[in-house]
Amino acid sequence: MDLTISIRVILAGIFISLASLGIFSCQRQEEKRLTLEEKAVLNGNIDDDCARNNSDNSFLSAIIRAEKGDSDISPHKMEEYAEQFHSERQHERAALAYYYQAKTAYASGNVHMAAGALKKAEKLTDKTTDTLLQHQIATLLFLVNYYYGNRDTALEYAHRTRRYAMLTNDSVNIYRAISFQGAAILEFGRLKEAIDTMKSSMRYAPALNTKQKARMYNNLGFMFKDSDINIAKEFYEKSISLKPINAAIANLAYVYAREGQLQIADSLWRKALNTASMPLKEQILDNIFHMRRDIGDFESACIAADSLMSVRDTISKRREEGSVHAEQMKVEHEYEQMLSLNRIRLLTMGIIVAVLLTIIMRIYFFYRHAKLKEEMMRNHMMEDALSRRIEELQQNAETATKERTDEIARLNKKLSELKSRQTEIYANGITRFREIMEGKSIVNWKKRDLDDCVEYYSREFGIRNTIKS
Repeated sequence: MDLTISIRVILAGIFISLASLGIFSCQRQEEKRLTLEEKAVLNGNIDDDCARNNSDNSFLSAIIRAEKGDSDISPHKMEEYAEQFHSERQHERAALAYYYQAKTAYASGNVHMAAGALKKAEKLTDKTTDTLLQHQIATLLFLVNYYYGNRDTALEYAHRTRRYAMLTNDSVNIYRAISFQGAAILEFGRLKEAIDTMKSSMRYAPALNTKQKARMYNNLGFMFKDSDINIAKEFYEKSISLKPINAAIANLAYVYAREGQLQIADSLWRKALNTASMPLKEQILDNIFHMRRDIGDFESACIAADSLMSVRDTISKRREEGSVHAEQMKVEHEYEQMLSLNRIRLLTMGIIVAVLLTIIMRIYFFYRHAKLKEEMMRNHMMEDALSRRIEELQQNAETATKERTDEIARLNKKLSELKSRQTEIYANGITRFREIMEGKSIVNWKKRDLDDCVEYYSREFGIRNTIKS
């Protein structure tokens, strides 16, 4: 079988493989997007009918229950969904599952797990263009870091949340992002800037539902809790009049405690405790403990302290070891390691392909040189034979006949054509070689151009001698 044909087959195989990789890459990019129902749940737009119609064991049913605060939804179940979707390269859905793993973990006080899941979700959203999903993940990352006291990271995510919110063009999301910014700025002691930021969110109030407005007034009250307790109290009461959310009830109880109305404060705190999240329970019990201790009610203070230690112990166990910041850095490090491993794999594949192409080209050059060498030997032998024959005919010039003269002319013409061909090969070869050195394209070359280039290279750079040795 002709080696040229073999080389063409190999090159065709490489081309087909690369084309297949390109098609595979395109298919990977065409992953399944979130459904309209999943986006609605993510944005909190669910009702009782939606929950009843999706009461099976599907992923949609699980995230609906998680969004509604169903404590039976396990973070580990959400993690299973996330790993399944990730293995199927459904990046958006995997990120959504990690988000709800974090949300359920955070609600139960496992901030450590929530931080890790959120960082995984954040990395997966790098592969998507879903700004709503990016916004919700950044929002929960803000809350986790804010709760845990990582104020620099919290402020960074507050700004990021607002940027994503503006992209979603959703007034509710924009309002929430602005309120997060205000809370994060307050942590740095910049009270006026924090209050101004929070007040700027009020222009989005018409778009809010009753519960969201209640949260808005609670957040405004929180801004004034240290600077003007009366204004804070008004905002808390307005919040509760709209909807009695636990945070506003607990904050109003704190105001009554500072005013000395301890029975009202104690009643409100215990009302909020019934359905409060773990972080809020910790805050409420801490306030009750300090209030009872300060008034000398040590028996009640001990009871509150015992409950507080139990809650903190639960939270501590769920956090496992290490801080939220360390967990986030761990996920960042693992992600960078994965990227580095992918880069190494691509580099290794590139080197292997380059080596294979080099070997193929080397074999081709050796083959072509051997063919050219054989052709040159034939040409030289023919030149010698023609020259000797012409000399013989010319030596007998005295007996020249018209036929002999014609034969000498014909032989001279053939000899001239052979020498001219060698000159053309050299001239074309040096031209093509210079094109390569100047980085010009060889796409339009013909087979003769490549052969002439190889011949010139062989003559000038000693491939012939290398082969002989």
